[in-house]
Amino acid sequence: MTTPVSNVLLICATGGLLWVLTAPATPAAAPATQAVVHAAPAFTTVQPELLGVPNSYSNAWGDYDNDGDLDLSVISYVGEPGAQTPLNAFFRNDGAKGFVNLLTKDSPLNVADHASQFVDYDNDGAIDLSVTDGYGPQGGHFVFRNALPADAKKRSLSVLVLDAKGHHTRFGAEVRLFDATGRILATRQVVTGGGYNSQRAAPVHFGLATLAPVRVEVTFMSKAGRKKQTLSGVNPADFHGKSLVIRQAN
Repeated sequence: MTTPVSNVLLICATGGLLWVLTAPATPAAAPATQAVVHAAPAFTTVQPELLGVPNSYSNAWGDYDNDGDLDLSVISYVGEPGAQTPLNAFFRNDGAKGFVNLLTKDSPLNVADHASQFVDYDNDGAIDLSVTDGYGPQGGHFVFRNALPADAKKRSLSVLVLDAKGHHTRFGAEVRLFDATGRILATRQVVTGGGYNSQRAAPVHFGLATLAPVRVEVTFMSKAGRKKQTLSGVNPADFHGKSLVIRQAN
């Protein structure tokens, strides 16, 4: 029997590895989220003792520290109906060392039980976090500003993918970065949201190890199949405080 899921996120991290996060459709359907990494030809579960968060309602991948590794926000709750309280997690990706949960029950970020979205709302190069409390006595929609040092904020590139008319309709498009040797640095997918009670129309964000020029490749989905557009010699420093805008060709 296949377990129904309410949230599936697929993003390619550094080194070309495909990451998938699944969350149960209902608490009864499955006990917790699962993170798996694809290293062909199979998927392998990653740190289930840490990443198996119960009752997770929303999840979001984002490189909050601009080190090139995707970090993970997981929104969940504990308690019976009418008495739910947040139990969130924020997993920093330390590469080969694995994930580390940065939150405690007393953390200011442990306030949500529904939506989670990463977005650079102030265009400073560091993605911020938006979360929603739906079960609390008053509820709330909170935005946490990312206070990375200025030098770290500059090590990023924001890419806004639009259709030929300038509209946010290219969901599912893939954005890849390559270095000067042709080595793939990272892949992101243009998505509509990160889970329960949340949607977005925002640029994709890349944290970078260096500010060396990159080649940007966007793959659009069309009735005729996959179509690629490439822009070479992109200097990330030229786009600090704004997005590189790529429109789909007619």
